[in-house]
Amino acid sequence: MISESKKKDLELKYSGNTSDSLLIYLRRNYPVETKYLEGFKKPFQTIYIGDKTKMLDSKKYITQLIYNDIEYDNKFSNLEVDVIRRTIKKYLDYMMVE
Repeated sequence: MISESKKKDLELKYSGNTSDSLLIYLRRNYPVETKYLEGFKKPFQTIYIGDKTKMLDSKKYITQLIYNDIEYDNKFSNLEVDVIRRTIKKYLDYMMVE
């Protein structure tokens, strides 16, 4: 669960230049799963991209994978590249906050 202070920080960081419709699409099509293992303080997070499970550890790498998947589908061709990438980063930041 994300705290209110972290939520405000993220909203301030990503204010403007993101797409709400793309954010909803990301939440529906790229689910994140959190697994807690005994003996580890930090949980393991995985994300499903194109029928494959990837560890959610490198935001830059995952952003590129999701961007390539979205670009291949050509669903958000009306958005600029920087808006798409910034929205993906916003989504990942929300998912990676513990």
